[in-house]
Amino acid sequence: MRATLPRRAVYEVVSTAGEHLSAEEVRQELIRRQIALPRSSVNNVLGTLAAAALIGRVDTLPGPTRFEHDTGAHDHFWCVGCRLVVNVPRYGGVIPPLPGALIRTAVTYLGRCDDCPQTDSAASRTESAKAATE
Repeated sequence: MRATLPRRAVYEVVSTAGEHLSAEEVRQELIRRQIALPRSSVNNVLGTLAAAALIGRVDTLPGPTRFEHDTGAHDHFWCVGCRLVVNVPRYGGVIPPLPGALIRTAVTYLGRCDDCPQTDSAASRTESAKAATE
């Protein structure tokens, strides 16, 4: 793969972010850095970098696909309150018998982070479910 300017710029944004970014957040950071790339180019570059395993693709969360620098085996915790996404170590690692060939695993734990109010009412669960789909 050639190291084109768009690929280098997008990789730099994802690898220095320290968080899980959507394609739009990557594009906004590129604009902040005075690198104007069309939305379609950002999407294409993110897909290419993820396919080459240079960045991680997190598409198991509610909402848009997110990208990260960590390509090692791990799972994710997603806060339904503030939408924080945190990498968590893979637990166990035992894969049950499957009826076909495994391509990859993706585990996402949904919950509330320690900084969000812990509520358990039906109304808050409904609001959390709505927020998760936005």
